[in-house]
Amino acid sequence: LAVNRDPVVEKSLAFRRALSGARILLVEDNDINQQVAREILELANITVLLAENGAQAVRMVLQETVPLDGVLMDVRMPVMDGLMAARAIRAAGITALPILAMTANAMAGDRERCLAAGMQDHIAKPIHPDALYAMLTPWIRPAHPEPLPEGLVELTPVVIDPAWAPVEIPGLDVESGVLRMSGNFDGYLGVLNRFLVNQRGAVGSIHQALEGSDLSTAQRVAHTLKGVAATIGADELSEMAARIEEAIGAGEGRARIDGMLDAAATRLSELCAAMEPVVARRSIPVVAAEVVQREPTSLEGRRELLLRRLHEQLAIFDADAEATLATLRREFSGEAWLAGMGPVEEQVGRYDFDGAMKRCRAWFESLPFELEAGHG
Repeated sequence: LAVNRDPVVEKSLAFRRALSGARILLVEDNDINQQVAREILELANITVLLAENGAQAVRMVLQETVPLDGVLMDVRMPVMDGLMAARAIRAAGITALPILAMTANAMAGDRERCLAAGMQDHIAKPIHPDALYAMLTPWIRPAHPEPLPEGLVELTPVVIDPAWAPVEIPGLDVESGVLRMSGNFDGYLGVLNRFLVNQRGAVGSIHQALEGSDLSTAQRVAHTLKGVAATIGADELSEMAARIEEAIGAGEGRARIDGMLDAAATRLSELCAAMEPVVARRSIPVVAAEVVQREPTSLEGRRELLLRRLHEQLAIFDADAEATLATLRREFSGEAWLAGMGPVEEQVGRYDFDGAMKRCRAWFESLPFELEAGHG
């Protein structure tokens, strides 16, 4: 599999240069969509802050804990949806902050509803990087623009290592999924892993909600499955979930809906079974030899640096904490003190940074070695 950039690469590069240095609040309740959007935004050197629902987004904007250049807002979320959140922000007198909508509906009238709520523009999921950059650029003006780092100027086409080829997963358009990750194949595998963890039981959750006459939850779970399936390239499954969502919303009979759910459950099970061996082969960078050759003082210094970085990232809700945790796990594999890191990883995986910070502090207290002051 090789993904080649099309002739619009220069325009995309111009968009990313214009956006470089921006700070954007990403409001999205689904962790797969969070990861995909974050990957795309960070390729434009955008600092991404996360909120999991509209209520959290309103609090972050109104408290002005950090200066923002814009908000990228999912429309359908629990607690408070994107339309309500946009109205609340505008009602508070914040009129200049760009708010841009994302939705998996792509239905007629979506854009008009978003504009009426005080948003500036709208993009349909699944999101393609170039389309997102094109939508953001007219609205986002970085308060502190930065040159696009050299490493991001040229996006390297995806070339799969021969050990991976051929990467084929029945029911999955791998190439389109990788393209939505801006060519980040390893990131795409991470998204597939999240899908396995979080969506494997989606059809069962819909069944359970229907049994409890909770139509709102059943429809929301179907909506989420529709969106994330499209994001990873599982188009057939996405279409099945869309039909289920529509059937629940239209109040169709349970017998018909149950038949649709059975078909979707079979397709989902087949897809997960096909994905598992590919995700299990996810590459691990070879760094062990380098680590072994370091002097103990160098290892201690490296450990100190990474732990400090992790603490600082959690304090500002920086999603790069996930990469720091992965580096710790990789570079210090097998060391007993890593045992306490699991709860931190779990909370970061859910983008619960408050919870992650609490567990991080508890972990630091339990470490069998002293850290320099400053982790408070």
